This record gives sequence, C-alpha cells and structure tokens, in this order.
Amino acid sequence: MLANSEAPLTHGHVLIESYGLDVITRRQNRPESLTYMLYGVTDRFTIGPIPVFGVSRAQSGPGSSGVQLGDTGILAKYALTRSDPMRGVPDISLAVQENLQTGKYDRLGERPGNGFGNGAYGTVVSLYSQMYFWLPNGRLFRTRLDLSQGFTSRPRFRMSASTAPAPDFLAMRNRATASPPMRRSNIA
Repeated sequence: MLANSEAPLTHGHVLIESYGLDVITRRQNRPESLTYMLYGVTDRFTIGPIPVFGVSRAQSGPGSSGVQLGDTGILAKYALTRSDPMRGVPDISLAVQENLQTGKYDRLGERPGNGFGNGAYGTVVSLYSQMYFWLPNGRLFRTRLDLSQGFTSRPRFRMSASTAPAPDFLAMRNRATASPPMRRSNIA
C-alpha cells in the first residue's frame, strides 16, 4: 500500500523515494519501479515528477525488449493547515496528480510486453489529513484520512497502416474506451 504523506516538504528540501512493485498475472511478471522526486518550492507547496520504469517477462512469447518507461505522474501538493495537537487541528493538504502519457501503449509490434502506458491522460484530486495522538502508554498514534477522485481521458489507439486489428484487439479496445483504467489512481 502506498499512502501519500499529507505534509509538503519545507522550502528547498528534496525527497527521492523509490518503491519496487511486482505485478504478477497468469501471463506475465512485471517488476516495476515507481519513484517520487519531489521538491519543496515553499513551506506549503511541493511539486515533482513520479516516473515509472519496468520490464515485462512473458510466460509465453516475447517479453519487453528491456527496461521501459511507463506513464509519468506530476504531483503538486499544497498545505491548507498545519498540525496543532493542542487545538485538535490536523495537517490537511490538497493534492493534484496529472498522469502524462510517456509510456508506450500502442504500435508495439512483435513485443506487446513493451506496453507500459495506458494511453489516457488522468488527473487525481486528493484531500489528505493526518493527526497524531499520544496513547496512555506513551506511544504515538497516527491517523490518516485520504480522499481521492480520479478523472481520465479516453485512450486513442493508433495502428500501423500495414496491420489490421484482430477481433480480440477490437474487443479489448472497446472495453478500454468504455471504462479506461487509470494506473495508480491513489497518489502514493
């Protein structure tokens, strides 16, 4: 589980935080890396890219031709309030993440494993809150409430002039455009 912190970075600070993921299905194994590269523009405002890289290993047929770039997110976060435990005020931040189409998703040729993009722009708007409480045993207890809503565009598939779409591809395309998936809909 990736749970984004509600607090932005302080002015001038940089955060580079990587996560290793392994997406396993019946047909393939896809180790991926998702990295937050954030910068504190002010004490209340943080911005930065979230690139995704990965490689696909297929059970049968060719996997990816090497490490591939997936779709890249751009995260912007603004602190609305700062924690004040004496008054019972939590940290609250508003965040917007835009998913950019930097990964391949069509015209993959003989290597469908090179597809690490989803072909759709996506925007996630989130409200994050966090509050700390002291427990009777002297330990700190942290609570978080993260609310997010995602919006996506429709993917646009392009084919080479020399290829005709297979019926399976058309069925898959119709399902994808009816309800396009959004990778990592939670701002992590």
